[in-house]
Amino acid sequence: SSNRFDNWERAIQIIKKNYFLGYGAQADRLLINQSIHNSILYATLSGGIIGGISIILIYLYSILILIKFYFSNAVKNKNDFIAHYSAFVLVIVSLRSILETSFAVFSIDYLIYISAFLYLVNLVEKKHSNTS
Repeated sequence: SSNRFDNWERAIQIIKKNYFLGYGAQADRLLINQSIHNSILYATLSGGIIGGISIILIYLYSILILIKFYFSNAVKNKNDFIAHYSAFVLVIVSLRSILETSFAVFSIDYLIYISAFLYLVNLVEKKHSNTS
């Protein structure tokens, strides 16, 4: 586990001391001397409870977009490679963020995630407005 579980425990103890405000960007590097390797803990450690809740809401909204994409008329064109690739990216990067900070920090993961996310949101909203 590369000491991830120990680091997570240390982060939780630190968060408990200042759960409302957090400790700012890169707090994991400053307080634990390495990456926390978990997006939810990173967001909470850096941004407090508001940061933690925000990233959980991003996950939930992503799940909602995936459900709308696969269980609505948006997936009618099964040959839309970019749409399916975007859905795959959302799933993989979200799962990866359990063991890495992934898209929680501004990185290449963030750029890929947000591009895929926005593509699917646009596609689902466009299909939804066409059926209304």
